[in-house]
Amino acid sequence: MKFGAMRWLGVNLALSLTLGVVLLALGFEPLAWGASAESDLSSVAGLWTSFDDNTHEPSAQIRVILDPKDGLIGRIEKVLDPKASPGELCSACPGERKNLPLVGLEIMRGGQKTSGEWLWSQGKILDPDSGDEYTYKLKLQDGGRELLLRGYWGPFWRTQKWSRVP
Repeated sequence: MKFGAMRWLGVNLALSLTLGVVLLALGFEPLAWGASAESDLSSVAGLWTSFDDNTHEPSAQIRVILDPKDGLIGRIEKVLDPKASPGELCSACPGERKNLPLVGLEIMRGGQKTSGEWLWSQGKILDPDSGDEYTYKLKLQDGGRELLLRGYWGPFWRTQKWSRVP
């Protein structure tokens, strides 16, 4: 009985491995087997619209990329705030980012992939309006169309919802 079960297991294992190799060769990814976009750690990359905390109006578009060495990097690609002047500088930004143009400004740095509900954590995000930098964590929702970004400053935090630009 044991030998028969092992032979059956061996046949299934060989068949599974063969099937897996064929599927990978055809371009199928393991995520196609039922995992959602929320579980794909690189899916936070893309173009996102951020919103003003008070007016809830679109304020900027941020391009988030995954750098294999440095983690996530987010730069302002377009300022959407109608009150912003063209070529506006980040006068509140600290250090080497002080007085750099908002467009192209790196506001998100680093981070570590995590498992569970929050996909990324321990990175830094800059609020160009105040010049404050926060530790962040990120998670996707609504099939990857929304990004929840929670910024921490000590025991205090606030959460923003960004929308993916189609």
